[in-house]
Amino acid sequence: MLPSKMPLILLENRVWRTYQGGHLLGQFHGRPDDPDTNLPEDWLASVVAARNPDEVARPDEGLSCFLADGQPMRLTDAIQSDPAGMLGQSTLDTCGTSTGVLCKLLDAAERLTVQVHPTREKARQYFGSPFGKTEAWHILRTRTDREAPSVLLGFREGITREAWEAAFAAQDIPAMLHMMHRLPVKPGDTVLVEAGVPHAIGAGCFLLEIQEPTDFTLRTERITPAGLPVPDSLIHQGIGLSAMMDCFTYEGVSEAEARRRWLLSPQPHGAAECLIPPERTGCFSLYRLCAGVPLTVDTNGTFCIAVVTAGSGTLTADAPHALAQGTCLFLPAGLSRFTLAGEGLSVLLGFGPGCKQPPTITKQT
Repeated sequence: MLPSKMPLILLENRVWRTYQGGHLLGQFHGRPDDPDTNLPEDWLASVVAARNPDEVARPDEGLSCFLADGQPMRLTDAIQSDPAGMLGQSTLDTCGTSTGVLCKLLDAAERLTVQVHPTREKARQYFGSPFGKTEAWHILRTRTDREAPSVLLGFREGITREAWEAAFAAQDIPAMLHMMHRLPVKPGDTVLVEAGVPHAIGAGCFLLEIQEPTDFTLRTERITPAGLPVPDSLIHQGIGLSAMMDCFTYEGVSEAEARRRWLLSPQPHGAAECLIPPERTGCFSLYRLCAGVPLTVDTNGTFCIAVVTAGSGTLTADAPHALAQGTCLFLPAGLSRFTLAGEGLSVLLGFGPGCKQPPTITKQT
């Protein structure tokens, strides 16, 4: 059967990062003894290669694979073999043969460095890319053996570019942290991170990230919280410090406004919940399904990315496919409709910008 007519179970796809984590990610995939390492992320349905230093980079790092006839096949190759069947015409019209979206499972044992991602305008200007890196985080679990989990997000009121550049030049990390809002988070929370907004994921957060499909991360700390030196190539990604500082949006807001703007509340969507509506960013959308009662999903002509976050059950399309916590799938546009059911089954469905009509999710009668 063609890949575009069947669910594609994605192979685990660990990527090197400057921070340590991965223990909760291993637990999620059924390996409770996995240690924290510098491979704290699992990239899902990725058509994006990771931007890492030569000394740690691996060939094709970041590109997702699935098994075809028992052998690994890259998702990019499957898309090239049948673009319309894999992505759907609306995605081809919007993004070409890019999915337009990337999902990650991310486990932070330490606070990430303070960073920013470029808007689409800045990404075109400095990286020659049609995609920037607006992203969102859905918190899955938190660690209980450390400080209360939180995220750093957005400038406080009154912050100027001059003050931010001075703190960076002096590497005054406490000053930089103080210039940003610290927002507590818990499992079930969803946080929107608009491109241009400074941010950092706090220690102890295990989350699903959905984002535009790039790896443009501009960092302001030359040493990570755990003491790892960060080379210039990972500070400004080759565009220079002035251009890096140009990628921040210097708009200070109150904490109340930060919460209103960036902490998203779930909304009913048929027999499911919409965590991130498509109109909120124009870049992606995210839905949560609890399928104790069988649910039928019609994707309306586009692909989606599915992550089983709890429970077990089946996905039925051409035939039943077993699901368990940690199962991650690429569901091609050619599949179009499927049913989810199971004991305590909870599934996240992510869609890219080519999804012009939200999925239809109904209880099976």
